Amino acid sequence: MIFFVIQVIVLVKLGTESEAQWLALDRACQDPGTLELMLEGSHAHGRVSPPPLTGPGLGITHETKKRQAIEDQKLFHALRQEFILDRDVKYPFKPEDKESQVGKDFNYGRYLSMCMGETLAEVVEVSVPTWACMGVLASLFYLLMLVVKDDTRILAWSMCACGWLVTVFNFVFERKLIAIRNSFAPIGFLRRHKSIWTDGRDQKGELQSLVADENKPGWCSINPELFNLEGRSKTAKHWFGPAPNRQQLMFWGQQYGPEFHILLLRITLLFNGLYTALMAVTFIPDALNEFSRPEFICFAIAAVIPLYLQVTGKRRMVGTLTHIGCIGCLRRNEKIADVIREGKTSSAVRAFIVLHKIHMATKNPASVKSPTGRKASGPSKPKKHYSETMPEHMLQDISKTFDLFDDDGSGAITTAELSSLMESLGTPQDPAQLGVMIALLDANGDGDISKEEFIQWYSEQLEKNELDPEEMAKSMFSMFDADGSGSITIAEFKEALDAFNVGLSLDDITELVKELDEDRNGHIDEHEFAHLLKRHSHPPPELTSLAGMY
Repeated sequence: MIFFVIQVIVLVKLGTESEAQWLALDRACQDPGTLELMLEGSHAHGRVSPPPLTGPGLGITHETKKRQAIEDQKLFHALRQEFILDRDVKYPFKPEDKESQVGKDFNYGRYLSMCMGETLAEVVEVSVPTWACMGVLASLFYLLMLVVKDDTRILAWSMCACGWLVTVFNFVFERKLIAIRNSFAPIGFLRRHKSIWTDGRDQKGELQSLVADENKPGWCSINPELFNLEGRSKTAKHWFGPAPNRQQLMFWGQQYGPEFHILLLRITLLFNGLYTALMAVTFIPDALNEFSRPEFICFAIAAVIPLYLQVTGKRRMVGTLTHIGCIGCLRRNEKIADVIREGKTSSAVRAFIVLHKIHMATKNPASVKSPTGRKASGPSKPKKHYSETMPEHMLQDISKTFDLFDDDGSGAITTAELSSLMESLGTPQDPAQLGVMIALLDANGDGDISKEEFIQWYSEQLEKNELDPEEMAKSMFSMFDADGSGSITIAEFKEALDAFNVGLSLDDITELVKELDEDRNGHIDEHEFAHLLKRHSHPPPELTSLAGMY
């Protein structure tokens, strides 16, 4: 059991790497420049078989890695687009109404990361069927011991053979999971990339084209009639439930497929733990004493290789298993709501950070610009344009933050808009103070803050030393704590966030407070508020720069 726990800990660590890659892939999908580079790269490098979305294989060259990154990005983009469309599982597979779809800026990478957390939690929870399966395997091995009369050589090589059998099963299992995942990509994409359609069922006639539109996903081509679902007996319907839909037909276990696949993963993890323990404690020491040197070396190598292959492949397997367990008819609406709420909260918190930066900067007269665009203290060195210092995904986030200030959508923040915003936050400013705040960002001195000026100022702030979140929380806390009680209630929190009209409902605010409220007193104190700033104060870092790979 110790080795099982160690494997789970390793999977959690590897899960953070998968999260980083998913977030980077999602950022690239929302960056037109990166997508253009991706398409150009695909023409330049040609088509290659993409690796699983959770990481490339071993021993690959830098050039191959670049091509794999391109194919990974294209497949992720196709899966993301289908997730947004949310098609009906019944013919003619119409997408959901646009009003009901998640937005194109939905953080699909973050959604997958949240779902992976749940998947790992399910894997750790060893169920009764898992122990029953392990009991059967242990009983079979015990019978083998009785038959061979505890012959160490036969038992050792038998266990080694079991390790290789499980390794082969893992390979087949992983290819099955990849095939399911790829079947959620459009048919046209799959036909242009035939090497990634690894299930092989099309050769058996099970995947028969029912639709002419290549923009529809591969699962739409499954012909349910070939499975004779309508001819099920009453007994089969009683034990296996109603007929599965096209998406469920792709799974082993059909409508029970997600749970069955997790069961298989859990069993392989337990087997790996048992295999490692027996090899380390019993068979390798016995082989060292009883085998000849050449035979021992061969046995040790043969025993270690399957374990290594299984451990290194688990990250890809868990990532793929997570992916197919939260798309299509298995999409998790509660996680979608969490991601949307998190995005709205991040937008509002970034806006408060901007106000805080402006307020802090106005206390320093040297930082305030005159109407001519120069600082009050005199000329300064020219600043780099924000396009040279900020990645595209951050520009998108800051542009959204600007829109929260630009109430009328005119493309500029006026003195009246800033005054109205400060009043709604309970911190009204007199005309002189507003003039100082406007002048801080108004580079051309026209009296308004354009989006260009706003982003340029923000990019300059990023180059300066930031306050520690704890220090920032102290100075920003009063913007939320309207009554000065030392804690923020749900009502105060909602009133402050509503000032930016990010669309957070009372239920959203309540859930957010529950997440932050560590002591469960129903309020947010200064320490908990600092935790909010750490999570949402800045856009997520550029975890994996795909643009730098082209």
